[in-house]
Amino acid sequence: MLHSTIDASGIPDEDTRRQKILACGNGITDPGCRITAGSDGSYTIEVLGAPPPDHPYRVLYVQWAPNRPGSKETWASWQLPTG
Repeated sequence: MLHSTIDASGIPDEDTRRQKILACGNGITDPGCRITAGSDGSYTIEVLGAPPPDHPYRVLYVQWAPNRPGSKETWASWQLPTG
């Protein structure tokens, strides 16, 4: 996600009118990023194209679930510098 503003504590403004989602993953037809699996179990996530100049704050939000019925999903997020 790209955010246009952050508050005094550095938390990105999550108002949907001021954020841009760069989705990537299986089944997404208009991706904003690319995920590549490494041979060691790691993943690389690349943003496709330059972020808009009015959205200087980037948050990586990852969500996954084991491939079994009834399993709970896990998620994590990181705020990343863009400069």
